[in-house]
Amino acid sequence: MGLWQSPLGLFLQILLSCAPAVAPSTLTPPPPRNTMTTQEDQLRNILFQSLSPDKSTRQAAEGALLSSRSNPGHALAVLRVVAASSDAGGSGSGGDLPVRQAAAVHFKNMVRGGWGRGDGPSSANDGGDDDDAAPTEFVVPDADRELIKNNLVSLMCTVPPALQSQCSESIALIAAVDFPRRWDNLLADLMAKFTDPNWNIVNGVLLTANSILKRFRFVQRSDALYADILYVLQRIQGPLTQLFVSITAQLDDTARTASSGDILGLTARLAALRSINRIFYSLNYQDLPEYFEDHMNEWMAGFARLLQYTNPNLVDEDEEMQPGEFLVTCVVTLRAKFPLMFSHTSHSLKYYCHDFFLIHASLKNTHTQDPSTMSKSRSYKISIYTETRTRNPSFHFCLNSPPSCGIC
Repeated sequence: MGLWQSPLGLFLQILLSCAPAVAPSTLTPPPPRNTMTTQEDQLRNILFQSLSPDKSTRQAAEGALLSSRSNPGHALAVLRVVAASSDAGGSGSGGDLPVRQAAAVHFKNMVRGGWGRGDGPSSANDGGDDDDAAPTEFVVPDADRELIKNNLVSLMCTVPPALQSQCSESIALIAAVDFPRRWDNLLADLMAKFTDPNWNIVNGVLLTANSILKRFRFVQRSDALYADILYVLQRIQGPLTQLFVSITAQLDDTARTASSGDILGLTARLAALRSINRIFYSLNYQDLPEYFEDHMNEWMAGFARLLQYTNPNLVDEDEEMQPGEFLVTCVVTLRAKFPLMFSHTSHSLKYYCHDFFLIHASLKNTHTQDPSTMSKSRSYKISIYTETRTRNPSFHFCLNSPPSCGIC
């Protein structure tokens, strides 16, 4: 007689028939034995569910994330998820990258909404709303802030490019509130990476610095503004000049390497130069600092070289503008601003205007005629002519080389 035909078997059948039915969808696999679920594991699972195509699952996960924003340690746990990679090499190319990216976006949104709106001269809400003084629904705990600021730059330099941009935006949002008075080590952390051999890191910190410093262009002049600009200049003007001169000098050597088929190093350097020019533009927007006036030879020689730089290895017929032309547009934009800044600096006009006038006049023959670039180039030439005619009404701009007009 089998088990199920025995009295014990009949008793088991009765028990099973009386047990309540369990919906298969509510069954979840038990955690592995001897494994403790950590806060990061729970958070990673919630972030994974926030990417679910199922609306109810996704909304439940988003609600859990929103309700945890003010919890002490939550922001740090989010950054640990951003930093952690299941790949052996840490490249971030595995299946955990979407979860890490969701964590980076969640952290950026936390910073935008809860780092301290109305707590300083700028707001972490970069949308330009008029209700900057309105109270926030949550605030990132003070206990987490110093740890975040002390580690965020290093984190940005170790994550894949897909995550780097989100970390860079988070740094800029925090800097809008805390920099420079409550984040004194930010520039030092960024400049420490200027000499890193990894060009992804160099470009990452330069883009971040540009995002932070471009606010100098769009604010009303004040003693507080000039104090902040002076603070930045005293720290970055020397290293930035050295980096600009160094990369500009590398273009020819890198071009020879690119001729063998590897153009990544060349395009990375051009991207770095574009960011450097934009930072230089921000630092000079309100006035021409004494340091840059004293080192104008290095900068003007570099600008002249970049305006005339061409490389057939960069040409891509499918692209409307080539990598070098994006840089030319940036330099032209900067140069169009300079005549106004040089109105009190006669030697700058005397030594540089003639050469740059000729270079700008030749742009239409050497580069794609991008309307914006050509418009700014014309603006530069008109500004030069107007400024010099204001100084000397009898001035007639000569195109001789060397110049013979007595002003150029």
